[in-house]
Amino acid sequence: MSARAKKEPFLDDIKRELSEVQLAGVSLGIDCLIENEASYEDLPIVVASYDDRDRSQVLDFLIKFFQQAYPHAHKDYLLSEPLSIGGTSESDALLNLINVMRSRGRLLFYWADSPSWFRQLPSNLFHVVEIERRIARRGKNCQGEVQAKRLTKEYSNAERDLSQEMFGLVNFGSKALTAPSFNAHELFYEEADSKIIRPIPAPATLHFDKVININSQLWQKQACVALRRYQARECNDGFSWDESDVGWENTVVHPFLDEIRLCDGEGLRECLVGQVTMVRSSDDNYYLSTVWLHPFYRRRGKLRILWPELQEMYGDFEIEQPNDSMRAFLASVHK
Repeated sequence: MSARAKKEPFLDDIKRELSEVQLAGVSLGIDCLIENEASYEDLPIVVASYDDRDRSQVLDFLIKFFQQAYPHAHKDYLLSEPLSIGGTSESDALLNLINVMRSRGRLLFYWADSPSWFRQLPSNLFHVVEIERRIARRGKNCQGEVQAKRLTKEYSNAERDLSQEMFGLVNFGSKALTAPSFNAHELFYEEADSKIIRPIPAPATLHFDKVININSQLWQKQACVALRRYQARECNDGFSWDESDVGWENTVVHPFLDEIRLCDGEGLRECLVGQVTMVRSSDDNYYLSTVWLHPFYRRRGKLRILWPELQEMYGDFEIEQPNDSMRAFLASVHK
């Protein structure tokens, strides 16, 4: 289970022990960990506050969360140290930082009264969680500034938030993604209608199920329906499938996946690039309904690799209206 999936249960468990601003600080610190996980980084986190109790509480509970989310992490990552890096220039500050890391090792958590303690360091070396009176905010350190460069992105498992993150490979613009009327189904329809055919990314730190079915999360079913729409657009066959329980009652999807770097700069994401759709008929036997791969992923043997698994799961299944490409594939695997 990812840090993102563990975030809200953890916050629910500790909310009675913290003030409102302290809880917000822990939540923002977890968002920093989620971004680290999504980008495969270990960017350190600095909790900055003039209030010793606020700073201590946020840091302590953030480390407790980290320990729960990553039980096999190096023990030094459960420690924290002050980050006071003096120097009148960037080069002086960097030399001081190197000396600190030599003496203490590379830690993940630090604390400070304010970002002014390390203002001479180059920008974007640290996540910063700042707590001031009743306000908590997060960002990245910004050279020469007494406040961090603010980031507003927060991570949750709400259906709307997860669906929004499937559009990181296209630039609809913030209005379409943040409008009260946001509807992932309609945006995917607009993509297909505009002849956009693309891989579909999982939300940050999340992954597609090995087999996607009626019990999978909504965002996964939305992605599969969108991919089927791309297929309909390419093959001119039309379809009426949707992500409702009725639409998924007898349907199972085997996804083809790849990791792709998003153009919005938010790191690598696992992306849906194709799928095999199996449908259960009235006699309880499954048949292969559709196979589709994004054009860039064809002729790489992906279906051939999956084929033995399909045969093991479904036996000698039938194939619905195989086209010439499918007939050629079947002839090659039955040699």
